[in-house]
Amino acid sequence: MTEKEYSVLDELKELGLPNGSFMVMGSGILDALGIRKANDVDLVVSSDVYAQLQDSGWSSRVASNGSQGLEHGVFQAYDSWTDETTVKKLTELLPDAEWVNGIAYNSLAKLSLYKARRGLAKDFDDLVRINEYLLTHVPPASS
Repeated sequence: MTEKEYSVLDELKELGLPNGSFMVMGSGILDALGIRKANDVDLVVSSDVYAQLQDSGWSSRVASNGSQGLEHGVFQAYDSWTDETTVKKLTELLPDAEWVNGIAYNSLAKLSLYKARRGLAKDFDDLVRINEYLLTHVPPASS
């Protein structure tokens, strides 16, 4: 019997964040669905959780888009997320979440749009992986 491969998402469970107080953004869903491993985990968290993380010693960081956040190990946490051109809080993002094993993630559809728009070589590699996953994991439409 082989030991289960460790995922950075396993570390998310170790944080012990309350259900409904966070959502995994970015490529975390690729790891959750077994498409590819994530190297880090981007989170959008409630204002209360953000304050708790800040008080517990998470370091300040500035994202590539200028957003202020916190970081600790493989995690980056923000109290809002820029979706297209709109800044959204957790409560605005959760209704569109894709749930995997009880954890809220941004959807593959939104991630695909973001990666296509950004257009880096690694994004195109992920788009190929996402398309291959969808071709093998989405049931055909019934007639």
